[in-house]
Amino acid sequence: ERMRTIGRHAAAVIANSADVGERTARRIAQDGFPARPVTVAHLGVEACFRPDGPRIVPDRPTFVACGTIEPRKNHLLLLHLWRALAERLGAATPRLVLVGRRGWEAENIVDMLERCPAIREHVVEVSGLSTHGLAALMRGATALLMPSFIEGYGLPVVEAAACGLPVVASDIAVHREIGERFAEFLDPLDGPGWARAVAALSAPGSPF
Repeated sequence: ERMRTIGRHAAAVIANSADVGERTARRIAQDGFPARPVTVAHLGVEACFRPDGPRIVPDRPTFVACGTIEPRKNHLLLLHLWRALAERLGAATPRLVLVGRRGWEAENIVDMLERCPAIREHVVEVSGLSTHGLAALMRGATALLMPSFIEGYGLPVVEAAACGLPVVASDIAVHREIGERFAEFLDPLDGPGWARAVAALSAPGSPF
């Protein structure tokens, strides 16, 4: 209904990414409305996301996944990966920090978080973290993992890059649009590929 309202009444559309702009234009056309001019305005990054500044110094390789815990964010891929790592590495397993509140239709993800003993010591949920707290976490982390199936923008990708944090992101159009210069891209269903990336980034002296 909101999209139809745009089609009926908007003089122009401002989209946060070219991918969203293209999807919006297609939907307006499918609903039978005239084309509207679309301007892309990428989201900005707050000044606290910079390489210098306070940082949380972890005691082992620590990966961050940032966003509401819901199916489209593909947390299950990471949780299955961490279960396999924990079964193989035990106490040497890297840490995974999930930054974000629990969202809707996340029952399978929540079940694994609450009922899988293998990951209990290695996966941490953080909800309500401040912007400055997220920046401090990113500055001390090993990498950002962003395996989403779909995003409108993917703000943590550019926030992490501003902090100097390596980024591994799903190979979707909007991630390519905002992260082509610095991110490593993997298919969101390529479990072995994500496992190799985590292992390479966790290795002592990793060049990433």
